[in-house]
Amino acid sequence: GTAVVSTPYWHAAELLADGRGVLVPFRDDAAIGEQVSKLLLDDEGRQAMKRNAFEYGRTMTWSNTAEAYNTVFDEALVAHREAPIVMMPAPVETVLPAVKLDHVVRMTDDTGMFQFANI
Repeated sequence: GTAVVSTPYWHAAELLADGRGVLVPFRDDAAIGEQVSKLLLDDEGRQAMKRNAFEYGRTMTWSNTAEAYNTVFDEALVAHREAPIVMMPAPVETVLPAVKLDHVVRMTDDTGMFQFANI
């Protein structure tokens, strides 16, 4: 965790909420300077912000993310377990005629295929 000063783009607004960082208006260099100065002068507040950011960041580790996905998959299995299994009939084999390319040969010369030809 670290102390962060950011503009309020959507992801920063979520990540830095609840004392995990400071948001300043877009294109406001005075606000950025003011908030950075406050952080440098307030050791206790800066340390609390770093702690909050670290604790929130721990919720996004790979193991926690995998566990969250596992929970979603388990819930999906339970929700759809009672759905009836529908047996589909076997596909009917379709016999297609052999492909004939005579027309392609007639439309092609040593350079390539004739385009917009009046033959």
